[in-house]
Amino acid sequence: MQTHPNIYLDNASTTVIPKEVRDEIIDKFNAYGNPSSPHHLGQQAKADLEKARSGIAQNLKVLPEEIIFTSGATEGIFHTILSSVLDLGVKQIITSPLEHPSVLNSALKICTKFSIPLHHLKCDERGVLHCEELEPLLQKRKSLVCVMSIQNEFGNRYPTEEIGAMCRRYEAYYLCDSVQSIGKYFFYPKDHHTSFCVGSGHKFHAPKGIGFLYKDRSVKGFSMQTGGGQERGIRGGTENTIYAWALNQALTLSLSELPASLKKASDLKESLLLQLEEQKIPFRQLGDASPKSSPWIITICILGSHPLLLFKLSLQNVCVSGGSSCGSGTQKTSPIYEHLHIDSSKETLMRVSLSKYTSTEEITRFVEILSETLSK
Repeated sequence: MQTHPNIYLDNASTTVIPKEVRDEIIDKFNAYGNPSSPHHLGQQAKADLEKARSGIAQNLKVLPEEIIFTSGATEGIFHTILSSVLDLGVKQIITSPLEHPSVLNSALKICTKFSIPLHHLKCDERGVLHCEELEPLLQKRKSLVCVMSIQNEFGNRYPTEEIGAMCRRYEAYYLCDSVQSIGKYFFYPKDHHTSFCVGSGHKFHAPKGIGFLYKDRSVKGFSMQTGGGQERGIRGGTENTIYAWALNQALTLSLSELPASLKKASDLKESLLLQLEEQKIPFRQLGDASPKSSPWIITICILGSHPLLLFKLSLQNVCVSGGSSCGSGTQKTSPIYEHLHIDSSKETLMRVSLSKYTSTEEITRFVEILSETLSK
């Protein structure tokens, strides 16, 4: 079988680390001191850590003290939900059935453990949330609301500013999974009235294993894990100084190129959908197909059952997914798609996700290979 150069269209799962960021990582390997140590190598590492924190805070228009370095969004989400119940007096959690498993599974486990109510806002078959259900729930008891900014499997954008404003009105906490927004939009947590939001570096061209939790300074008594008192006593454990530095470098680089990148992503999305139609591939776009949806994520349902399609594409060096890639390599259909009334016996789901490095040539070649593969 003829092979081609890699066509990487799985950027909602993880992104390439560009040379500029790789070079920064290699350079900082010389700064190997522990940032908690009093000697000059430790203080050099501490200075790098705080410079990275300040850079991220500046990019998000928040205070440096509101940024807590983590291993990634999943860690931040779990500990936020847990601490909200243990430390902040939350008596119910409100979320949606379309959240990332890190939210859904953590909320279920913690609500079950502590016997508190867990509510899921309803959605329609396009993945649009029934946000009118939120206010009556907020009136009942002290709440934590968990609603993401952009749906990671089909790209819907949610009204986080309105949700955050409503949470503030009823003195509820708002945790926003902003993983698919950070570095891809100018996302400022305070504009969305968030109490907490999370980011993962590997979604915007930083390494895996580094991320952050934003915690609004008005939130008191919050804790994550005990240890040596790092991260202002909130998250114990020696900080990953080198990757924190890379996190800031990657975010700064992404935001500096963002206006052009967003325009490029929108053009590529439009081109992809047009070429699929021109190739007469029978498909429909999943989720909210309006211009409000994310240009970075395009999920399609192809008519007919093609159980080996992703595998066949991979043999031709085409990298796409069937949805979220946070399931330990499994190819099971996400339960989220049940809410969108997808019949896997009649349709084959495919997520194409872009980055600022995706080219027009990759999109064109992908559609050609997909058409050829479906016709065999």
